[in-house]
Amino acid sequence: MEEEVHDNDREEWFTSGMGDENGWEESNKMVRVISVHHFTRQDVAGLERSGGRGVTRGKDDILLVGGEHTVDIRDLKAGGSLQGSFPTVDLVQQIVYCETGNFVVTLETKPARHGGDHRYVRVYLNWDQSTTNQPMRARIAGRVTPSSQSGVANLEMVEIPLRKPAEFIACCQSTGNIAVACGISVTIFRFCEKTHDLSKVKFIDFEEYMELDMSFIVKEVAMSEDLIGCISESEAHIFQITINSQLLKANSEEKESKPQDKRSKSRSKSKTRSASRSPGRSIDSMSSGGLMKERLKKEETMGMHTKFFADEELTDILIRSQIWSMDKSL
Repeated sequence: MEEEVHDNDREEWFTSGMGDENGWEESNKMVRVISVHHFTRQDVAGLERSGGRGVTRGKDDILLVGGEHTVDIRDLKAGGSLQGSFPTVDLVQQIVYCETGNFVVTLETKPARHGGDHRYVRVYLNWDQSTTNQPMRARIAGRVTPSSQSGVANLEMVEIPLRKPAEFIACCQSTGNIAVACGISVTIFRFCEKTHDLSKVKFIDFEEYMELDMSFIVKEVAMSEDLIGCISESEAHIFQITINSQLLKANSEEKESKPQDKRSKSRSKSKTRSASRSPGRSIDSMSSGGLMKERLKKEETMGMHTKFFADEELTDILIRSQIWSMDKSL
């Protein structure tokens, strides 16, 4: 087969062999190898320290785990030269950069006394504005608010609270939400901006939103807006989560009318108690609970289960799921 080769292409010639039952017979036919990718230049930069692993791409930087407790910041426009670094609490095993919020998520490990290791998921804020002499401010996501006197340029570490050991992390570049794979579970942490009560300064925080229990051990997870993909050793599970906005509006209106109902109920407590014990309640009062049960039944048929950490009365989702089986040899 004839192929056209440009002058810029690098050509290599090899002698091919024809196989038969007795072995390989040398043939005079030449095989042409063409390099497909051409690079104008290649920048190679050595690491000053060893240990740790992980690399991710920022806006104009590349973040490398350059040591046991250090992440190096290298400028891609300057040939990968070292521009700075920021410290980490423990040894980084995986690192992910998120453009929304301009933060870095890491999966870190710490050796345990009785063998094994402890796993942590941590978010680093203001990583590109900190200096080596600045102290690191630490807090727990959703539980501790930052100090009202903390500056904007201070390096801040936000630890994500976990109930199970983390195996893999992913981040949505559009929403800033974080997905953490823990065994058969995938926990979603919602990215949000809050305002400090005293200083009125806005800060980034993460709230545990939902937990998805799969029918297999999740090896890797990926997330893009309302699409979540999970991979095991033998199959891939991709599903879509859609919030029912109509139900949100209906339940919010129902919640606003509750104070008026409480006033009327306080006038006749005996009637209220008898009505609450009566089995013949209306369908409207059981709407949120009934929808929750129907949703759980649908998820059980798909081999997954959802746990909500938000207000269940204001939350209803529709999950569209598709499972692909994968060849283990691939």
